[in-house]
Amino acid sequence: MRRPRYRSDRAGAGRIDREDEHEGAKMATAWRWLAILLLASGLAGCGATGDAPAPGNDSADNTPTRPAGGRLLAVMVENSPQARPQSGLHLASVVIEAPVEGGITRFLAIFQYDDVPVIGPVRSARPYFVDLARPFDPIYAHCGESYAAIAAIREAELADLDEMNHPTAYWRDRSRRKPHNLYTSSRRLWREASRRGLQSSAGSLPFQPSPDPPVGPPGLAVTLPYLAGRRLSYSVRWEYDPTTHRYLRWVNGEPHRDRETRRQLAAETVYLLLAPTRLFRPSTGELAIETTGVGRAWMLRGGTRIEGSWSRSHPIAWFRFSSPQGEMRPGPGSVWVQILPTDRPPRFPSLARPE
Repeated sequence: MRRPRYRSDRAGAGRIDREDEHEGAKMATAWRWLAILLLASGLAGCGATGDAPAPGNDSADNTPTRPAGGRLLAVMVENSPQARPQSGLHLASVVIEAPVEGGITRFLAIFQYDDVPVIGPVRSARPYFVDLARPFDPIYAHCGESYAAIAAIREAELADLDEMNHPTAYWRDRSRRKPHNLYTSSRRLWREASRRGLQSSAGSLPFQPSPDPPVGPPGLAVTLPYLAGRRLSYSVRWEYDPTTHRYLRWVNGEPHRDRETRRQLAAETVYLLLAPTRLFRPSTGELAIETTGVGRAWMLRGGTRIEGSWSRSHPIAWFRFSSPQGEMRPGPGSVWVQILPTDRPPRFPSLARPE
């Protein structure tokens, strides 16, 4: 069997973490996913960070909310069933969701201004998530990475706060099992970045919201079939709430909630884009997702659906969303970007409620 091409997140850990992509592994034949399970020391890639003081203690210091000149924060957040409900996604300015090994997905959450006391569970990086983070020039927080992601991080010259090298920026939650229990906060990340001299440039979002409402057909709901099978299914649904003018998020027919507040996750603007996705390394299950080039896209905003295309010329550039009517600009508020394989397009059902 080929030697795993992932590094452990803490030197000498050397253990096989069989939980990282366990849910996704159920979807494949036993021989193929046995290889993935045997290499999971890099996939899970979380070190032996000890239990830290309660996150509420962070408020005792004088760290300001996004220090003057501070960079944006980009955090890798897990989305396996054991990780739900997550913490902090409701306070992110931008959330990007894309598939990883085994058919499950992972989030790249961008935090701009809010004081976010709990973010997580934090998990490992993938090269296409590194490319998606580059337009934000962020402080990049994660827990380990694939070897391909190591090269991508070095090439991108991101301000890297991997848990392996910066354990004091993270803590373990004893109420959850490893590896689904690593958390951080905006204060801890900014504090660690300041200590390491990484607060050298102020960041801003690489797009400008538009207050003008879009014009188009109704866009009240959409279903995203990320994964479906006999033993495991993973379906995302967004539904428009006319009282708040936001889209509410559902997973497998249940409201997707924040762990601390119990609030249902919501977004003012939801982009859906189809990107070429292929099995990059069959022996490990690694995916390659092409996030530069052009492809089909949709925008949901204000109860309206606009169909068009996405284009991206370089990893340092953000997506350009456009339709025959012009640029598909987001509205003020939070933005979610849903990246789907080209063979799993979104479905726009007529029913407004999940079955």
